[in-house]
Amino acid sequence: MDFGSYTLLIVQILFLVWCGVTINKLFRQQVKNLQFSLGRHVNILFVFGVYSALSFDYHSNVIAACVIPAFLLALSNNSLKIAWFWLLFILAGKENLSLWMIFVCIGLLVEYRKSKQVSYHLVAMVLVSIVWFVGVTGFIMPAFSENGAYPHFHYSVLGETSGDAIKFLLMHPIESLKLLFSNHTGLPEADHVKPEFIALMCYAGLPLLIFRPAYLIMMIPLVFQKFYHDDFFKWGIYAQYSIEFAPIVAIGVVSAVSGFNNNKFRLLILLVVIAGNLRATRYLFKEKTRLWQEKNKIDPFRMSHYRRPFPVEQFRKAIDLIPEDAIVSCQSNFQPHISLRDKVYQFPDINDAQFILLTDWAGSYPLERKDFDCWMDSLHRSDDWNIEYENVWVVLFGRKNSVAQ
Repeated sequence: MDFGSYTLLIVQILFLVWCGVTINKLFRQQVKNLQFSLGRHVNILFVFGVYSALSFDYHSNVIAACVIPAFLLALSNNSLKIAWFWLLFILAGKENLSLWMIFVCIGLLVEYRKSKQVSYHLVAMVLVSIVWFVGVTGFIMPAFSENGAYPHFHYSVLGETSGDAIKFLLMHPIESLKLLFSNHTGLPEADHVKPEFIALMCYAGLPLLIFRPAYLIMMIPLVFQKFYHDDFFKWGIYAQYSIEFAPIVAIGVVSAVSGFNNNKFRLLILLVVIAGNLRATRYLFKEKTRLWQEKNKIDPFRMSHYRRPFPVEQFRKAIDLIPEDAIVSCQSNFQPHISLRDKVYQFPDINDAQFILLTDWAGSYPLERKDFDCWMDSLHRSDDWNIEYENVWVVLFGRKNSVAQ
């Protein structure tokens, strides 16, 4: 069955649902209390990072984060072959996930310190993750880059290379700690973005993880990758940049609460955590946040969430004019609809494109608005491009003398 451009989004939603079901399985045998079991499930469903991810596009780290509970469940059941399968599945998702898995496995060594068999396998998993991380970021990806360097090191506050970053963290621990809470870009719009994320994590139950420090260890690389990044949008609560925290916090908090002996106190703490998660999610849906975001994309309780703010047929008319074998440059929101061809570039990369498809109604990413407007004006006045189709919503440019026309 083919769902077209919606396929990956449907896969992502199914993985998120499966993630919640798997987390529930992970704790089902630990606590028999029906009320606690129901509360635990509700808590999983309202972690704000899940809704942030759903409001954005497909991303492989969402799938990997959803597999973490299955990895933990396999270890809990002593199904070590299955655990290895899920580890390799996660490592295949994205290069930086191997760094995360190093710390996930180290954290689990704390949890399984009394089990020699599981501990041996976890040590081996740490080593495999290290080798894969070094191999991919140090050799494989640089081999495919234009300048022979890893192309995704965007942590200039720590140095120019990963080696510089490690040296800075070791030589300046106090300064490194301060950077986790401060705005190191100097841009006013980045003020309070980090504290906002930390506050919502506290609402989700982060302080309870002091009773399960293994889960704090698991989040170390997530925090570093998030808060040291040059792009302050990645510090925030939107898109897929919170999803890895969601299963770790959900599992760790429930594990911490499960450790309390008094049933009434345990249920009370869980209700407090659920209330905190609801508060964080409502803040995400309803209130003004540090970074601007279209609330209709996030809040499923708004009617506008289910209605497109533009006439789809106008975009479809432009897309239908593009030959199936033509080379196209377009904004990222168009790419899923024209992706089944040999070459598609993200605008403003044009190269040998025969068509350029643009809209003013979907933002200017990755350009600033003023730069996007300059491009649009330049293309309209260009002697190299014809306007093949244009209305108030979309414009399709065709290269003059293109063999595709």
